[in-house]
Amino acid sequence: MIYDKTTHRWSLQLTDTEDVGNIVAEYGSVETAERALKAQSKTVYLYIYNRIPRQNKDVIELTLAKDQRYTSIIKEALIAQLEYDLASGGNEVNKQTGINFAGGGVIPRSLQKERQVGVEVEQILENAGSELNLLYGGDFGVRLDDDRYTKYDY
Repeated sequence: MIYDKTTHRWSLQLTDTEDVGNIVAEYGSVETAERALKAQSKTVYLYIYNRIPRQNKDVIELTLAKDQRYTSIIKEALIAQLEYDLASGGNEVNKQTGINFAGGGVIPRSLQKERQVGVEVEQILENAGSELNLLYGGDFGVRLDDDRYTKYDY
């Protein structure tokens, strides 16, 4: 995996995906595969950030960047997201049904256009364990200074 200090996200590299199969062949080119891996990383991180209170984002961001206990969890979630995208085409709007089979009813087209995480990704993040719940809905009560990127180098 590689950490992007601009976006503050881990992304899979092509070498991380060898167990999944030949994703370059799946996506058609190295460039397209690398773009897909970055998009999947963004999807997973946005899923996390959309589930937690805004005031916890900086603590979660720092933890995911620097705490080695969470590196394997993020990698597992990113691989699960890659598998979801490859197997289901779930993030291709033209392949989405618009029907919420779990809850019944129709999913608004505006929500269908948002990239989705697979169920396995949700389960990995919800069961992350360790000492910090990545999807904790309460307030940690901790705020990081504006210099956190230089102070903690992430």
